Formats: sequence, C-alpha cells, structure tokens
Amino acid sequence: MKKFDIEKAKNGAAVCLRDGTQVKILDFDYKGNILFKYSHEGPEGKPIYDLGLADNKGFGLSWRDGHDKNKDLFMVPVYGYMNVFKNEDNKVLLGGVIRATREDCIEAGKSAPMANLEWFCLARVELLEEEGGESC
Repeated sequence: MKKFDIEKAKNGAAVCLRDGTQVKILDFDYKGNILFKYSHEGPEGKPIYDLGLADNKGFGLSWRDGHDKNKDLFMVPVYGYMNVFKNEDNKVLLGGVIRATREDCIEAGKSAPMANLEWFCLARVELLEEEGGESC
C-alpha cells in the first residue's frame, strides 16, 4: 500500500482503506480531518454505504474510541502493463514501454521490436514515484 498523501487526495487522487476498499472523500475540515464514504456488502449482497473519519495523516478515527486501523487511508496503487519478450536463447526481456491497458500491450506485442524477439506475456507493474523525483 502507498502511504496516504493528503495533497494528492485533495487533488483527486484515488484513495482506499487498508483492505483495498475504494473511498470517496467528501470533505476536509479546518484541522485537515477527512470525512469519507465507502461501501461494503450488506444483507443479500446489497451495498451499504458508510461514513468514515480520518486525520490529516490518513489514520482512521473511530467516532468513540480513537484510532480505527481498519479505516486508515492509503493511496490506491497505480498499475501499468509491460510486454515481456523472449530472445532466441529463451532469456526473458521486459519491454521498455509501460502502457495503460492490457489491450494496448497485446496490440504492441503483435509486432516485436526486433526480429530475434518473441512476444511472451504481459507483466503488470505498479508505478511508483521516486523520492525527490517528478511525477509521471
């Protein structure tokens, strides 16, 4: 899980709970506390919407008891896809281009970049920001 970043959340980046449940941020108060809603499965598989509260560091707050780690906020990981190729010696090589969708990779894999490479499969990769670097 990616550590919660309030500035990215304020700019619309996707946020989730510890278990991966996506949340929708509703409001930030003057202290930086965050009001959010999320859904979970109720009786007969129908979604139930609930509210949560977290501090400005993303630590979930219980309405009565203080910290609720099940309501801690995290940034949703961003994934991309890369083609994986095999050369004539059966050595695996990753493609150099990260693409947004599986379909884009499959289409690009149909034309190998060099004659001695054969398209093998797809790799799902998590896109990370380098410390001190620019966002992609």
